[in-house]
Amino acid sequence: MTSQMTLLITLILAIMAGCCKEGLPDPPPCSSCPDTTMMHVWQHDLDTLSGEESLFGDPLIYQGNPIFMIFDQWDCQFGSANRVTCLDANTGTKLWGFDVDDPCTTIENGYIFEDILVLNMSKELAGYDLISLEKVWSIPLNSPLQGSKGLTGIGDKVYLSITYGTPPLEPTSALLGVHILSGASQEILRFERLDWDAYPKVHPPSLWVNPSNGDSILMTAVGLYEDPTIPDKARHSLHAYNLNSKSYAWEVDSIGIPSNNLKRVEVYDNKVYMVTDYRVHCFDAFIGKKIWSTTIPCCTQYVSNFLNSRLLVVNNKVIANPSTDNMYCLDANTGEILWEVPEYTATANQDLLEYNGVIYLSSFGYGLLVGIDLETGEVLMKESSPNVNPSFSGQNVIVNPDKNLLFVNDSKSAFAYRPVR
Repeated sequence: MTSQMTLLITLILAIMAGCCKEGLPDPPPCSSCPDTTMMHVWQHDLDTLSGEESLFGDPLIYQGNPIFMIFDQWDCQFGSANRVTCLDANTGTKLWGFDVDDPCTTIENGYIFEDILVLNMSKELAGYDLISLEKVWSIPLNSPLQGSKGLTGIGDKVYLSITYGTPPLEPTSALLGVHILSGASQEILRFERLDWDAYPKVHPPSLWVNPSNGDSILMTAVGLYEDPTIPDKARHSLHAYNLNSKSYAWEVDSIGIPSNNLKRVEVYDNKVYMVTDYRVHCFDAFIGKKIWSTTIPCCTQYVSNFLNSRLLVVNNKVIANPSTDNMYCLDANTGEILWEVPEYTATANQDLLEYNGVIYLSSFGYGLLVGIDLETGEVLMKESSPNVNPSFSGQNVIVNPDKNLLFVNDSKSAFAYRPVR
């Protein structure tokens, strides 16, 4: 058995087995949990071609209504196309929908600015006018990072992580900036293997505005792989790029082993937070100095504990959600672990949602819609899909705060729920 295969099997076993608590207390008992049995508001069965299970990009909100994106797994065989469907927030009835051009593409995710929907697909990045439901611009992707979800939207721009070359040995990685209304694009950052002695993969950025001078700084991590087929022969770097001066404010190299999936770094209170292997790191946004680094007491023997997860930083807390069953809450200033939820929380590269002091996620490990108290770690909500099969599929949970509704999907239907608060 090759070393690569042994490592892959080890990672899979880690995810299947979950993590031990290693001395941390269980969350307090749910003595006053609300009755969530009546929180289901509506269900809409989405328009899959064959009625079979389908794949979905992450849902979005437009004018208060949820948008869901469908990829029917039989589309290529029968010649249909992906569908983008907008539902009425109150009733779940279909308001409008459209297909994309390529029946065999995958919609990874998207972003909306004003009336333009940007879709990150496997072969192109495209902008759609949501008034006319027509494509208004397109950027072909010759060598996309498949399955990376390497897109983030900031104001009137989106930033896309791309690579050039033949996978998996792509010697060049870049960050593409696209103006959403016009579709005009340019490379913002470029990393070459020759410069870093490694194969680079740029992560989608977060924006920090320097309060001392108003400069806009893109914070982005870069995975640097000596051999992309061997995960532990790699390192992370972190970069602060000044959009005003078009120069790097600072860079930090050799932070830790990158995860397989791209994820944003998070910026909060003039600090930058990121995950590597089995650690969470905090840096000073002004100068790049490390403030703290916390080892998550779970599965430290594995190369990448954060295989499919992202951070959420809110209310002076960092929520770290490894690819196993555990969720951890850390103090954003010190890195101290405040609580742990030992199950129900495995996610598939999704953004966690905080709403009214509750963290919501769609757990692919258990197929549940889960709500967790931000302050205590108490599990307040564990809802199965009303469909007997399949279960919730691990896409983002989104919210309309004006209507106090959560939206989520499984691989056949879309749903609205009342939050627990």
